[in-house]
Amino acid sequence: MELGGANDMDLSYSTRTLGEKNFELTNHLGNVLAVVSDKKILNEDNTTYRADVISTTDYYPFGMGMPARSYKSAGYRFGFNGQETETEITGTPSHLDFGARIYDSRTGRFLSIDPKVNKFPNITPYNYAINSPLLFIDNEGEDPRVAIIIESNPNEFNDHYKPLKAQGYTVVYAKTGQEALELMGQYSSPESPIENLVIISHGSPGGASNGSMGGIYTQMEISGYAIGYAYGTMLEERISSIPGEVDDETLLAIEEETRRDVLEIFSNPSLSDKKEEMINGFKQKTGAITSEDIKNAISSNDVFVKDLKIVMGGCNTAGYATLDEQDIFTTELATTTKSDVYGAQGFSAPINNTSKRKADKTWIKTDASGNRRSTGSNIIDLGNPE
Repeated sequence: MELGGANDMDLSYSTRTLGEKNFELTNHLGNVLAVVSDKKILNEDNTTYRADVISTTDYYPFGMGMPARSYKSAGYRFGFNGQETETEITGTPSHLDFGARIYDSRTGRFLSIDPKVNKFPNITPYNYAINSPLLFIDNEGEDPRVAIIIESNPNEFNDHYKPLKAQGYTVVYAKTGQEALELMGQYSSPESPIENLVIISHGSPGGASNGSMGGIYTQMEISGYAIGYAYGTMLEERISSIPGEVDDETLLAIEEETRRDVLEIFSNPSLSDKKEEMINGFKQKTGAITSEDIKNAISSNDVFVKDLKIVMGGCNTAGYATLDEQDIFTTELATTTKSDVYGAQGFSAPINNTSKRKADKTWIKTDASGNRRSTGSNIIDLGNPE
């Protein structure tokens, strides 16, 4: 075989013009604060460079650019929430095309009514993000959505962050189930009840965890964890009450006595108050909650929901193999909160840089009555499950 020299090779595929590729720098709401190109500009000292700035904007809360603090080169049309400006109405970049509606950033109002106006009779159908632009985004000009990533390591599940933001979700992180519940309350109100909730975490048939024990669980699962907590707590108290060194024989006797006492507490109905005390102690220590805690928060108006749909992104939250499995987290969550809940049967993994996850078996939808059915696919879009 004969190899050609460099002069014989077609290098046209590797050439490009600098300055034609742009990079958007955004904040947590997707607002484009600055745009730079891939071209660097040599400074007067002939040794250092500066960025080629295409656009820079500081915004008022509802999206209007601040005078004397904004600059856009000709041809760049994007900004607040990453949406495209619409100049045909006023000739100025104060209107943005949100897809479903046109938005006026000067007044903080849409120019047409909300397509879902019948769901929110108590607020103006022209509002933007329920008048809470620092908390919510409204990418399609429709109702806001919430996604919570429960993970002690904040770098987990980042594949889904930007894709869910692009679908109009407010994406937030929690380290425990209790933090997740507090965020549900923070990002909901009577005027803005949660309809679409995505919870991404590690999972099992008994619940969703943060990688340790601080997650959201069934009543049975959390009782199992609480038994271990109760045994450790009682054993430590009993050993510390003995003065001096504890020999091996005494230690074994204390361990056996403590084991019997804990099992008695969790099996004897007459000791239910003590059992509840142990479970609550475990919850306080780890930040774990149950689906019952979510139900109670909704009932007490600490969390506001409407026609709630929940997607659980972790592994095995809908069981391992069959539709008739018992004590399954998504079933208890659906029947307790009276909502539709989606979960993976078997392990699930992200499809890189999308809002989709793939289960090794299928995804199960459970309704408020506990009826379970397969979605017919082993791939689900967390932001739009069906």
